[in-house]
Amino acid sequence: TEEARELLEQVVAAVPDFTEAHVLLATAYYRLKRTEDGDRHRAIADRLRLERQEREPRPADPSVTRSPGGRER
Repeated sequence: TEEARELLEQVVAAVPDFTEAHVLLATAYYRLKRTEDGDRHRAIADRLRLERQEREPRPADPSVTRSPGGRER
């Protein structure tokens, strides 16, 4: 776990927007009883997920149907 922590700290330093690395680092910290650090990296991962969701296109409203010409009905 300690070796994983060291490697994951290097990864998040090099690629700070790598969500999965923050999740794994949080897990390593929790296993090492470093709850405060784990909570911090879990919050970073949550923020990154939210930012990614906000950038993704939203699905169309299924209640709106479109005619063959593309107009809403």
